[in-house]
Amino acid sequence: GYDIKRFGPLKQGFETFEGFVSGNVDYFNKIDQEAHKDWYIQDELKHVEGYVTDLINDRGVDWIASQQNENKDKPFFLYLAHGAPHYPLQGPDGEGFRVVGKKVGQPVENPKAVYKAMIESMDAGIGRVVAELKKQGLSKNTLVIFCSDNGQAGRGPGSAGPLRGSKGTVYEGGHRVPMVLALPNVTNPGLDCTFPAMAMDFLPTLAKYADAELPADIEIDGVDMFERVFSGRRHTPRDLHWVHGSKHAVRQGPWKLVMDGNNKPELYNLKDDPGEQKDLADQQPERVKAMQQAHQSWLEETRGGVDKVSG
Repeated sequence: GYDIKRFGPLKQGFETFEGFVSGNVDYFNKIDQEAHKDWYIQDELKHVEGYVTDLINDRGVDWIASQQNENKDKPFFLYLAHGAPHYPLQGPDGEGFRVVGKKVGQPVENPKAVYKAMIESMDAGIGRVVAELKKQGLSKNTLVIFCSDNGQAGRGPGSAGPLRGSKGTVYEGGHRVPMVLALPNVTNPGLDCTFPAMAMDFLPTLAKYADAELPADIEIDGVDMFERVFSGRRHTPRDLHWVHGSKHAVRQGPWKLVMDGNNKPELYNLKDDPGEQKDLADQQPERVKAMQQAHQSWLEETRGGVDKVSG
């Protein structure tokens, strides 16, 4: 949010920060959709020239190079939070359109072509970041993670492919996103991991490989992803839960139950049907009941029982 001096990255453990703090910024003018200037260096509002995607990647490359020189033997954490390819749709060859104090829309003649250019620009820049790690001799002991934050926006030019739904839904198209992890001598090239991971798993995973202690006074819901995948031990499956307005979902292994108010619940086997097209609720009434009860128990534990799922 805008109160960067109280809540910004420098108050959340980061030592350096440059970027925007709201979202959906004009990639050239650095003005957000509420018509505010939004580009900071540390906690001071600044204006810099350049395309946002390039600026983020450039700063990442520069920091890796300087960090190597200043703290050669120390662990580091670099977080590059890209805006691309989120709207406004502006490729690297485009131009700014927003002005301070006036909310304005953006007509786009060929949204798919612009969207493609935005992704290609981000991809090329991430390639430069990875190349800099190799150049500085850091690639052999650096964990690199790339992922998206949500599924395609329903009205945007993106695609969820065979998955059902989009951002803002509890179907797979809303939250099943790509994630790539690379750590030499630990991950195997081309390995397709089917273990369901969530953003909450980043904290224990990164802490493990940075030799950092987790807070002892709070319960951590995430798990070390590498330990789950590569230890060879059997682990107790965990339930995954979603709530978005009146929409609820719970996943147990390959089974996923979707609930929405008083509507009839839907049950899918994601192993056989990742597109959530074959509703098996009528064939598995006991499983539906058990998963409803598990979700209700989770709601009462985590949300004080303010929600109740019926159907």
